[in-house]
Amino acid sequence: MVFEFIFPYVKNGNGFSSYVESLAPESGVDLIENCPSATVVEGDWETAMGFLRHCQEYIAEHAIGSLVPTTIHIHS
Repeated sequence: MVFEFIFPYVKNGNGFSSYVESLAPESGVDLIENCPSATVVEGDWETAMGFLRHCQEYIAEHAIGSLVPTTIHIHS
């Protein structure tokens, strides 16, 4: 499955993009695209949701933005 995560804040300049690029292979998802508007990964449900959880934890730890709902588009 392909998951498109849209995070409601700017990802550039705060280390998040680099974190996503290093986290993807460690999490077991394939990173398809990582741009300011969206992060697109491919993997199974559990793996993708684990990846998302780590992203949300990074956001909280680094005070990048508030923990607001992330928009998720799922393509199968």
